Amino acid sequence: MADEYVILGASEFIKDRLYFTTLRTKPKTTANTHYFSTDDELLYENFYADFGPLNLGMLYRYCCKLNKKLRSFTHSRKRVIHYTSYDQRKRTNAAVLIGAYSVIYLKRSPEEAYRTLISGNNTAYLPFRDAALGDCTYNLTILDCLQGIRKALQYGFFNFETFDVEEYEHYERVENGDMNWIIPGKILAFSGPHPKSKIENGYPLHAPEAYFLYFQEHDVTAVVRLNRKIYDGQRFTDGGFEHHDLFFVDGTTPSDLITRRFLHVGSGSYGDSDSKQHSMWVQGDMHRTKQKQQQRRQRPKLDQENNYRECLTQGDKLRDLKGRRSSRSATSSRLNLTKTSQTSITPPKSSKLSQVPVPFSSSSAPKRLVQSSSSSASNLKSPFSLSMFSSKATAIH
Repeated sequence: MADEYVILGASEFIKDRLYFTTLRTKPKTTANTHYFSTDDELLYENFYADFGPLNLGMLYRYCCKLNKKLRSFTHSRKRVIHYTSYDQRKRTNAAVLIGAYSVIYLKRSPEEAYRTLISGNNTAYLPFRDAALGDCTYNLTILDCLQGIRKALQYGFFNFETFDVEEYEHYERVENGDMNWIIPGKILAFSGPHPKSKIENGYPLHAPEAYFLYFQEHDVTAVVRLNRKIYDGQRFTDGGFEHHDLFFVDGTTPSDLITRRFLHVGSGSYGDSDSKQHSMWVQGDMHRTKQKQQQRRQRPKLDQENNYRECLTQGDKLRDLKGRRSSRSATSSRLNLTKTSQTSITPPKSSKLSQVPVPFSSSSAPKRLVQSSSSSASNLKSPFSLSMFSSKATAIH
């Protein structure tokens, strides 16, 4: 009877099979019903008042878990119920997980998935907010998240059949570059470089040169700096990369002019033929070889370096907070490009757990646009590498 009462107030994603509900107490699995929760397993690491949504790696792990439960012989005759608590933040994150699962694997539209989430006895969900200090000027709803996932599937921005979760989580760490492919082969986000590579109070800082090898291996041709100047952009130019400054204040929306210039860089309109890029890289290598020691000794220090701690921006503070977390502590200022017991940077392989095909468009897309990344070994490959993209990229931070 208790199970039937829970079912009556639950959101039904698969009839007589998969449900989502909110409960005040932890239920016990019965002969007919299997309960599970991810509230204390998949946790968001907040900066300030932000609480989600969970990242792509956590969504992938959730989908693997749920697929395994639905395929399990033990649960084959049971109703599987994902339950969450009345903690509004955890509840909203849990709703995004199962809603995204239904969009990816059950082929539901974002609107259908959202209508299911608000059915039954489920009350309204808390909207997400940004990681900035102070009041949030806009909200991000569950429906917004589901629509974003659907759009990413439509254009092939991610594919869980080839997704390498260990590699994703490896490069998400500050000590490994704090980078993430936003659009495969097109936009790579990374934490802004600093004047020199070092460990400062346990917080890893990476110089521009630390990223050169990774950029070359992934055909990155340009770097776009969106935040204030901390390092000398000429160092990227000397390395054979175009460098562009498109500054706008942290937490604000870029102007139309900056947006157009950004798209101009990303489309390759500045000229990025293979011969030109190879020539730039060769010149950069020669320049670094001749001036490796001279650059460090004679390069005038930037005013921003002298006043670094006195003029931290909001973005700097967020990166600093992320880098100081105990689980992300670093012992070296070099980017870690080697595979550990938990991380790797190998070409993507099909998941052993996630075997349900994920639909995505194979339509062609323009050249790569990368935000920022880290260095890598000679045979490294982006965790989101797809043949549908061309061989050039731009990096922004």
